[in-house]
Amino acid sequence: MKTAQQQRQLAPDFDRDLGMALLSGPLYYRFLVTQEPLTHDYVDRVLHALFTGMGPRPETATPDRRT
Repeated sequence: MKTAQQQRQLAPDFDRDLGMALLSGPLYYRFLVTQEPLTHDYVDRVLHALFTGMGPRPETATPDRRT
């Protein structure tokens, strides 16, 4: 994750500790609770969801939240 952040594949403010927790949670749940197999496809889907959500975002104006 550090390398991906340095290569700007992740947002500069990406919390790598939180990222590891978000990544490991679904894997442990699937393995220990549901006892479903950890397939490459499942891991790829989890990684895609994590990195899509934590990727760099385009520079935009901060919305006014005083509604």
